[in-house]
Amino acid sequence: MTPTPSKKIVQVYRRFFDPYIVDLIENQRSLFYNKRSEVVSLQTKNLAIVFWDLTGFSELFNLVKRQYEVTLFLEQYFGLADQLIHQFNGILNKFIGDGILAIFGLGGNKSKSNISGTMEAVTCALEFRRAFEKVKATWVKLWHLHFGYRSIRINLKCGIDTGDVLFGRLGTDKRDEITVLGSVVNLASRLEYRAKSNQILISEATYKKVKNTFKLEEIQAAGSNRLKGFPNVRVYYNVLN
Repeated sequence: MTPTPSKKIVQVYRRFFDPYIVDLIENQRSLFYNKRSEVVSLQTKNLAIVFWDLTGFSELFNLVKRQYEVTLFLEQYFGLADQLIHQFNGILNKFIGDGILAIFGLGGNKSKSNISGTMEAVTCALEFRRAFEKVKATWVKLWHLHFGYRSIRINLKCGIDTGDVLFGRLGTDKRDEITVLGSVVNLASRLEYRAKSNQILISEATYKKVKNTFKLEEIQAAGSNRLKGFPNVRVYYNVLN
């Protein structure tokens, strides 16, 4: 049976937006409209925010001479992220160059502490790190054997924070976007920026919710480890396993 025009539009939306976001727009109008059917821009939600990025990608892009080699690698990398984020009940909010922004805990906001969303975020980050190493090994071998590239060093890094954010629709009269805003988002981004290759750095707020589950290494936010823009952050943590 041929889909109706409205169903075709929804199918197109699912290619450009996270399916969970499309379902929210379709089925949970209270997140986006009030009782007078007026658009509600943003609401406070307690969520876990995760940023990922690749180290060494600029060098890889400059080294590889065939564009399709980078494109195929990125498609596999993004596909792996998409699979794992949804496996752990997250939302793939957007790709940012070779970076990724994901949201966890939106479906579990009955508890202010949102422990489950934070646990899923950290578990997803660990699984992504393990899976990416396998993908990377395959591609590095391919680049070396078939194209002679010997000095490729590309790795995944991650930053996570948990807390109240503004979630919802934001845009102009011509374009809307589903987004998250706030200091929690900014700190997660800053932790990802500070992370070294293969590190998963989490905030103290995240640490408090997962400290009994994962092996963690404390990092004092001083000297070269200080987080720019967050002078009150004294400590954060590296997730070992």
